[in-house]
Amino acid sequence: MNDNANSNIKQILNSFDNLVTILENPNWAKSVKTEEIKTAFKLGCFIEKTMAYFVSRNNSSEFINMLNKWWNTKTRSKVYSVFFFQFACDQLLIKFFKCENIAEATLDITIRVYTSIFPRARLQKVLNSLILLSSSYETITEFAKDNMTVIEAKEFEYHLKLTNWSNLLISGQQNYVSAEIENSLSLYKVESALYLLIGILSLNNISDSNEELVQSIILEKILQKMLDRSVLSKHFWLTLFKQIELDCICNACNNFKEFFISLFNFIIYIGSMMVKDDIIWKSDTTVSLCPEISYHDLLAFIRNISNSPTLKESVIEKLNEATQYTDSCIWDEIKQEL
Repeated sequence: MNDNANSNIKQILNSFDNLVTILENPNWAKSVKTEEIKTAFKLGCFIEKTMAYFVSRNNSSEFINMLNKWWNTKTRSKVYSVFFFQFACDQLLIKFFKCENIAEATLDITIRVYTSIFPRARLQKVLNSLILLSSSYETITEFAKDNMTVIEAKEFEYHLKLTNWSNLLISGQQNYVSAEIENSLSLYKVESALYLLIGILSLNNISDSNEELVQSIILEKILQKMLDRSVLSKHFWLTLFKQIELDCICNACNNFKEFFISLFNFIIYIGSMMVKDDIIWKSDTTVSLCPEISYHDLLAFIRNISNSPTLKESVIEKLNEATQYTDSCIWDEIKQEL
């Protein structure tokens, strides 16, 4: 092997070593400057292209063996795979997200550098893998809130959690997923977690079978909760009516007929307990499960759901049923309001 070839190999080995030095330094991401971030990702790109070349020549394993032998002379013992170096820039990005107490400005710069090199789809893939770590999930959702519109950030969060649970199903942890979803509907968690479950049900174009199964588990647990008419269910219903965005609820109704039917069964149940005081419908506090839910709350729900072309006919059908099977004239007035 000539001197030029030896020099090239030494340069490549040093590049891989420099990347690993960065990745193994626990403090690097906390104090790194903008230019250093750019330089690190340039290094990552070089390593990805180099590894792609070795893979195309079917000698990537040979190179990794050479690298490990060289590292043994430098007392570096940790072994890295071909796949690891094929996505070197992803490893850099993950390092920033996993770094505790990292400055928001640093994370923002990192994301901007990464997305200037790679398409957004690759960023999404990296973030999906990160949500298996709860601390990373919190960091990612905070990033979404700071860098996306409110609507984009919330939908992004729904997809992240759905992917997280889907990955757990793939690893055989369906019982764990089911228990976690059920726990999200508990008295002490529902107020902070229900929006996420309804949000996942509101997502469209879900084609992955495991993600569909997650939605099915969520739907099953929520439908069970919606059948409950005891005092213990009050917190669930107040959260649903007072805190969950109507757009999410409407989309969930569109996606799952069972959810729509159960929701309207409760609407009819709670509306039938209202009494008319002069010209205003009010909840009867002596019999109503949720007297805090007003006539205007019901009307807003029904009006928003009926605005969906695919649901309008079903809404009218449910209101007609309510008129037929209850003694209340509230439903005729609601139909007139619509």
